[in-house]
Amino acid sequence: LPRLPIPRPASADVLLPQGLSVDEYIAAFMREVPGNGPDVGPKVFTDVAGQQLALDKELFWDRKAQAYKVEKRGREVYMRLLARAITQPDEIWERIEQHGLKGKPVTRRRYIARFAIDGETTPVIGVFEWGAEGWSGITTYQAADETKAKQMLDLQRWGHRVYVRP
Repeated sequence: LPRLPIPRPASADVLLPQGLSVDEYIAAFMREVPGNGPDVGPKVFTDVAGQQLALDKELFWDRKAQAYKVEKRGREVYMRLLARAITQPDEIWERIEQHGLKGKPVTRRRYIARFAIDGETTPVIGVFEWGAEGWSGITTYQAADETKAKQMLDLQRWGHRVYVRP
């Protein structure tokens, strides 16, 4: 695989405190996305490769559990960085893959970014799927530790690389 760009520095104050409401975390995410729209979406954003993405609360909805996954694996504190992975990615990868529940091929884009906070690298991923209404969000999350970060990046960085940060 090609080398990833060097992780961008980010101040620790970009991390959010625990204990906020789901809507407050989603609003913090949405405020990082340029453009007009309510704090919890929907908002249409044009990415660095020229694709329009629809962003809203559904990005954080777990369809299986029928609940918001904002606080899953501690992602709530990373909401601003998750948004920056989409708005300021290091790479964007696109590929066709088999949809697990639908059993048919779908096109997905993965937005990958790495941030260095207090000397520790945190990779984050955003996943979008092409559908009848354009690109819509599937999920976004951060790596739990260095081992998981390497596994996550190895699994996500394949297909067609449509963008790399200069």
